[in-house]
Amino acid sequence: MLGGTPEGFKQPVAGTPIVGSPETQVVKPDFAYTVKSIDATTIVLEGLNGEFILPTDAMSVKAYAGLTKDAPAMALTDLKVGDSLNMEFIPGQSADLFVSQM
Repeated sequence: MLGGTPEGFKQPVAGTPIVGSPETQVVKPDFAYTVKSIDATTIVLEGLNGEFILPTDAMSVKAYAGLTKDAPAMALTDLKVGDSLNMEFIPGQSADLFVSQM
């Protein structure tokens, strides 16, 4: 499950729903996250509402070296502790990370 644990998606996240039905609604938090830790199975992000845990699964988590999906894609292995990023996600399904400071 995206979020690492079911608790990852029960935590309220301040953001703006973008489009879609409740099952596919894209959420874009209105604050940045910092990569707190990363290992072979999880990416831990720290933000305004605490931690957000994602799997290191390239099928469900995509990273971009810029602010939009038009930016060059980057491998999840290129993320580093301390990187600043924004994201959009569909709870329990997928996430797009937009790395603004590496």
